[in-house]
Amino acid sequence: MGTSIRIDWVAPYNGASPILYFNLQIKTKAGIFTEETVYCNVRSDQTVINNRYCVLPMDVLTSAPFNLVQGDIVIAKILAANVVGESQYSMENALGGDIRVAPLTPILAPYRGPLTSVGQAHVQIAPLTGALTGGSPITSYYIQFDDLSNGVDWLELQGFTTYTLDLAYLKTGL
Repeated sequence: MGTSIRIDWVAPYNGASPILYFNLQIKTKAGIFTEETVYCNVRSDQTVINNRYCVLPMDVLTSAPFNLVQGDIVIAKILAANVVGESQYSMENALGGDIRVAPLTPILAPYRGPLTSVGQAHVQIAPLTGALTGGSPITSYYIQFDDLSNGVDWLELQGFTTYTLDLAYLKTGL
């Protein structure tokens, strides 16, 4: 899952006068274009101005004032300025990155599988699909076991150190 989005642009013709700054506007959920000046300070951050791109964390775009939600396309427009003045804003991007968030809580809790017996527990989980994935493919299902008998609060069964898409785990030796 992407934790950030990169916005880049091509500098327009400058009429033989260097570009001094840009004005990058991002469309909010309410449809209002707003500047983001912490990560995309295209007015005074010379590195961003020279590189012609900035990188925004997803949490900036999913919180105020942008309030974008999973699946929303990040829409931006930009203008350039030199000693002569400011250009018109560019066209809004028609294609762009979309908002992706952490997978949501599964709607079903883990449950006992048919192989559960006195000495073993068969744990099954339901797959995350559709909007529950956060907009990105699921790369692993992490299953833990509350193992207080060994003085460990939670013991990894699968899916954290070694990625797996298995939806069940058989814990033996109980």
